[in-house]
Amino acid sequence: MTKSYSGDLRERVVGAIVSGASARSVAKAFSISASSAIKWGQRWRSTGRVEASSVRGHRRSPLVDHADGLLALIVGQADLTLEEIHERIGERGVSTSVSSLWRFFKGRGIRAFFG
Repeated sequence: MTKSYSGDLRERVVGAIVSGASARSVAKAFSISASSAIKWGQRWRSTGRVEASSVRGHRRSPLVDHADGLLALIVGQADLTLEEIHERIGERGVSTSVSSLWRFFKGRGIRAFFG
């Protein structure tokens, strides 16, 4: 895992952005990526903080909470497409994407959707 940028650098970058410089020009001046400068500026505007986020690592899929229902759907009707499953769980109030469904089923060794 890579090391976080120092708090001092983050403060100087955000200070330059707050002073009116564009995030991209500040990134170039401080030899960091434009995306870092943009994200640090956004974090400053939304939270007033410049420290690195404490959130690290893999996020658990929200589909885990709906695993029983998803598996029951395909047991009852094995010829459903991912798009049809996406539609049906959307009607139940589950917000996700077709690619997330694909990863969910692939992770469980269910290969009906993979050709």
